[in-house]
Amino acid sequence: MNVFLKISDEELKEKTLQKLSTDWTVSWRFVSDAQNQADPGATDIAVIDKSGNLAKIDGSAAIIFLGKTDDDMPYFSILEEADSEALSKTIRRAHSYKEISNQNTESRYSPKEKLELESIAHHLSVKVQQLVKQSEMRIALVDQMPVGVIGVDDESTVVMANPKAIELLKLENIPIWGLKSEELLSDKTVGTFIKDTEKESMELSRDGRLLEIRKSTFFLDGHFAGTILLLWEKDV
Repeated sequence: MNVFLKISDEELKEKTLQKLSTDWTVSWRFVSDAQNQADPGATDIAVIDKSGNLAKIDGSAAIIFLGKTDDDMPYFSILEEADSEALSKTIRRAHSYKEISNQNTESRYSPKEKLELESIAHHLSVKVQQLVKQSEMRIALVDQMPVGVIGVDDESTVVMANPKAIELLKLENIPIWGLKSEELLSDKTVGTFIKDTEKESMELSRDGRLLEIRKSTFFLDGHFAGTILLLWEKDV
């Protein structure tokens, strides 16, 4: 498996090479600049940290990018922060991907079709990473909101609650997922409030405090999927 490391961090490069060299299950061959330039198609996996180096990499290689990038390129993986352990693991994953890809396409596809399939696979890998990152960002935003957020499904079962909601309801040590909204909020009128299409808010007395609750429904594929409850403490 031919690996080309074109990165500026020499220490990271050296440590990664050492880690891979101890892996006797794979016959690693580390490609130099001159070797990659002479036969770019022989490079199976490339690690770069500058977009300008893409021109030196053959399109069939699994490319790992180190650092932040806005490129819409079909990278196999993007590691914004990486040490030798993370990088060597990613290179091993790229090796497994290349092995499976080669086995699946060896006898059924022409070289041109192989390149197209590998490009599609790289592109999908990037898209999956982007979706995961977007999902993590959404979760982080909800967790940091200054108001309580509770999500209930179409059967009024609690499916999520952010830290502020748990703090307001003083439920730090109580498992809440799977509870009905009425059980979570200790008020039977909450279920009626959720189903009432005209009522937008209600008040809830909790431990001598007055909480205001507002709701918003959400839909998936045009069908009702659940309700988001926003709650905060009112000034009395």
